[in-house]
Amino acid sequence: MKNRLLLLAILFNCILPYSASACLPTAIISASPSNIICAGTSVDFTSTTTYGGTGPVIQWYVNGISTGQFGPSFSTASLNNSDIVYCILTSNEPCANPTTVVSNSIQMLVSTSGSSLSNGLLAWYPLDANAIDNSGNGFNGNIQGAISTTDRFNASNHAFQFDGTGTNITIGDPAGN
Repeated sequence: MKNRLLLLAILFNCILPYSASACLPTAIISASPSNIICAGTSVDFTSTTTYGGTGPVIQWYVNGISTGQFGPSFSTASLNNSDIVYCILTSNEPCANPTTVVSNSIQMLVSTSGSSLSNGLLAWYPLDANAIDNSGNGFNGNIQGAISTTDRFNASNHAFQFDGTGTNITIGDPAGN
């Protein structure tokens, strides 16, 4: 019986081709400074990929139209409100299945009025590992035990983790009160 099983194993190994397990390529994009900008602001998009292989092809799109830009990053200062940016990764990784994947998309919020996004804004915290008020109004925060962590788009230091009991960010008064 053992000889028959061995013979069957040998036959199947010769007849059936060897197949490595498939790996799923991914592309996750992020925007800097963010997806909320004033018209004319330059935005840098970066793609983080897995299973792209040794020569991945990353093509960038705005509203479904190719930008003609290839590579792990893409920059533009000509975005409009509600524009949607994403990339398509074509992997040459031998185990990649499928070989082409679409990244997450980022919808832009672009102020096109003559006024700045900061008109009427009291404070702006971009969550970049600190609690500095980027509005220019001086409402800087003091981090109390919160830990800087990775956000939902896998960008490090773009979110804070709170334990729910003793962690917080206290906001100061620009006059020091």
